[in-house]
Formats: sequence, C-alpha cells, structure tokens
Amino acid sequence: MHRQNGFTLVEVLVAMVILSVGVVAWVMSQSNNIRNRSRSEIISQAAILGQSQLEELTNQALSWGSDHADVNGTEVVNLGGQDYNVLWAVVGGDIFSKGTATWKIVTTVNWGKWGNGTISCEKVVTGR
Repeated sequence: MHRQNGFTLVEVLVAMVILSVGVVAWVMSQSNNIRNRSRSEIISQAAILGQSQLEELTNQALSWGSDHADVNGTEVVNLGGQDYNVLWAVVGGDIFSKGTATWKIVTTVNWGKWGNGTISCEKVVTGR
C-alpha cells in the first residue's frame, strides 16, 4: 500500500466550513457591538439634553416670584444626524409660609432612531 502525504479534499472542505462559521459569528458580534454602542451614545446624548434643559430652567426659577406663570416648551435638537425632541413643563406649586413659591420642573427627551426612546428628568425648586 502506498501512503499519501497532505489533506484530502473532504478534510479541506470541513476545515473551510468550520473557519467560515467562526468568521461569520465574529462579524455578527462586531455588528451587534457597533449597534449597541450607537444606542448607548443616543441615550447618553438624550440624558445630557434633558439634564441641561432642567438645569437651565432651575436657574431661571430661582429668580421667579410667586406670581410667575407656568412654562411649557418644546425644541428639536439635531446632534450627529439624530433628532431629539426636548419638551419641558414648569408647574407652580404650593407657597410656603414665608411666601416662597415652589415649581416642579419636568423635562422629557424623545428620539426615534434604533426604536423609539424617552428619557425624563424631574426636579422641585423654590423661587424667591
């Protein structure tokens, strides 16, 4: 009997199939990582926008008197090709015994990329 060196065609094909499955799995995991990173960035941007609007309204409310009217608003902000709808509401509340008024501030940020998402921030502040 004559002994041959090397691989048979079947062995080469099996090795190629195993290697292909591994490469496809790696490519899919990288694709998922990129998509999840994009989602995370969008959520972080929305949280920053909501918190920023909340702080801006808080600074304004600190100088308001007890007779200040409620405030509502909306703004569309585009960051990196993504539109964020920033909504806010400032609702007057109770007046304390010393004449200090309070307001509840709520900001909400909506977006539509990678599925619809919403983030809300709330804060109660006192005026003068």
